[in-house]
Amino acid sequence: IADPLTVNCFNPQVELEAFIGSNTISPPSFQWSSSDGNIVSDDDTLMPTVDAEGTYILSVTNNDNGCVGLDTILVREDLEAPAIGFAPVDVLDCDTGTITVDASSSTGNAMLEFAWETPDGNIMGSTNGSTITVDQPGSYGLLLTNIANGCTDSLGVLISQDTISPILSITAPGILDCDTPSLV
Repeated sequence: IADPLTVNCFNPQVELEAFIGSNTISPPSFQWSSSDGNIVSDDDTLMPTVDAEGTYILSVTNNDNGCVGLDTILVREDLEAPAIGFAPVDVLDCDTGTITVDASSSTGNAMLEFAWETPDGNIMGSTNGSTITVDQPGSYGLLLTNIANGCTDSLGVLISQDTISPILSITAPGILDCDTPSLV
């Protein structure tokens, strides 16, 4: 049995594979077991499917003489997902026509892949970095992937816009004359 195998987000199930040399007349019997793992299917074959970390034990019985051989394989688990962290975002307004959405504080245990999208805003430039520049209000989403194990995190941010002009009101001035030399 070759080991170790790893269960991760790319491979949530793995197939164990055992090889035996047999010089028996009758075909041997196989039985997989684990006290700390999980066998999904085919526990009585040489190639069971498992979906959890643990030590898996293969018991092979020679049906001609009743002798039993044992071997083990270790399956590891790497299901750690990255975590998105956004810096506070500004509001688009008359002075600020573009803003940066920053997810560079995101964390993960390996190389991270950033994939931004928006259904109703506008991303200026690249959509695969830790930051994006936007010039329209809307919903912006980030899918963050740990490229070592395929696990992901996703989170959205809403960019708002404030371009409401102040309301002005001018009252008609009075008339300047000798009796009213100044107006307030």
